[in-house]
Amino acid sequence: MRTISLFLGLLAVVAAQPTKEQFINDLNTLNYALALENFESALYSAYLSKFPNAGVAEVSAQFYTYLQQAGTAESNHASTLQSVVTSFKWPAAPACNFTGPLAGLGDDPAVWLETIRVVENVGAGAYAYATQLLTNQNLLQYASTVATVEARHAAFLNTLIGAGDNQNPFPEAVETRLNVSAVLTAAGGFFTSCPTSAPVVCFDGITRNVSVFDHLPGKPFEPKLANSFRKNPSGTFPVGAGPTLSKEAYARDTVVLQFALTAENAENAFYQLALANVTREIFVAYFNATVSPYSAGQPTAGDVYDFLTLIGDHELSHVNTLNTVLASRGTSGVPACSYPSNFTALGLDGTPAGLLAAATLFENTGVSAYLGAITLISDVDLVAAAGSIALIEARHAAFLQVLIKGAGLLPGDATTGQNTDVPANLADVVGTLGGLLGTCPNIATPDANNNPTTYNSLNLPGFANLAALATQTNKAGGYNDAQAFVGTSTSSSTNTNGGSTTSARSTSSSVVASFALIGAAALLF
Repeated sequence: MRTISLFLGLLAVVAAQPTKEQFINDLNTLNYALALENFESALYSAYLSKFPNAGVAEVSAQFYTYLQQAGTAESNHASTLQSVVTSFKWPAAPACNFTGPLAGLGDDPAVWLETIRVVENVGAGAYAYATQLLTNQNLLQYASTVATVEARHAAFLNTLIGAGDNQNPFPEAVETRLNVSAVLTAAGGFFTSCPTSAPVVCFDGITRNVSVFDHLPGKPFEPKLANSFRKNPSGTFPVGAGPTLSKEAYARDTVVLQFALTAENAENAFYQLALANVTREIFVAYFNATVSPYSAGQPTAGDVYDFLTLIGDHELSHVNTLNTVLASRGTSGVPACSYPSNFTALGLDGTPAGLLAAATLFENTGVSAYLGAITLISDVDLVAAAGSIALIEARHAAFLQVLIKGAGLLPGDATTGQNTDVPANLADVVGTLGGLLGTCPNIATPDANNNPTTYNSLNLPGFANLAALATQTNKAGGYNDAQAFVGTSTSSSTNTNGGSTTSARSTSSSVVASFALIGAAALLF
């Protein structure tokens, strides 16, 4: 219920509405995600039932607790997705019967754990790809907050039970996006017995029933790329070879890219300084003396330091990538500031403990920042890229939390009941990073008409201008209770995005009415 409440808290009333094709495509995408979540939930449930305690060599008591948390999260994701789909008068694809395929894993807990590890990594890649399918921004944001938790699970399991190269919690600088065919190759063997739902009279009056199989490539409910629904309004700028965007959307995307680069520059500078102050020798001595393992397979102290160095390499890669993308759009990047001599505001004091604590705060802030910014982006390719970086930031954070045993695998701790990450608005990010800034150069960023506006790139006023532009140009749009498709009464409500009054719809079902208030940000067109 907490996740449903959190999800509902993201939703707001909007004016625009999608086409019927967009609406159905989003529902198909949610059903595809639901199929994967049902499998993950069943996999964890079967493992925890078959091995009801931590009395196996691979698992400590605390590790087992985290597996229980992860299983709860997957069950929550599945139930939330099912509620969303059915609230929009669409059949939810029933869970498959996984009993036979899972029995084939046998009685060796190591085999089960390796299967869970592989599936979590596949799930992260599947969600990274799904960001290119959703057309509604609030559904996109919810899916993204689930995706980063999947990435946390994957990094956690890679770190503690992965062998060889599979122990790397974050193999790439950006998450590899796995399309439906790739997911089928990895996990399709478990989807052998999948029932069809009961018939449902859908929002358009047509009676339908669906199964998981109906969402596979070439099948009638296969999700399509959101770009395939993009309109070409007047006054557009080209985005690669694909569809075009309005001037306002193109300008907003540029601003959000510069905002992301602002944060990545700070992260990059942090790791360069931190790793220069805390040498490998110092860190190894600290780690061996203070960090007890969760499991027998935990990386060595030297491996951990190598992973920290790899995180720094990733942040530099993100900086270079964002600068390249901005240059391709004919826009300046964001030059690095002359940061303070140390990041004492984050607790970085030249000790390994300070490094881990500060890095964890930085990475978790990065996750929330990307999740908050992702609904401000209009170009689907940029949405996918931002989502893929967010998942890597989440992998970084999970790895660090394993080491310091702080907040744990999931956001918060075992008592919070949170099963998704929480997006941050730009003002929150400003508050976190504002105290870390030194002298920063001026840069030019476009206004809504794509005209350059100069401001100081990282000083607080500059951040505020950037946040204001992103909010101002983000025209509201969304399902608005799917008003073209669900026959209900109309009432007035205030749209907080700009203060204008829009029309909202309500239904006889409180659940449907709650989920219907979708659209705090714009549709991807």
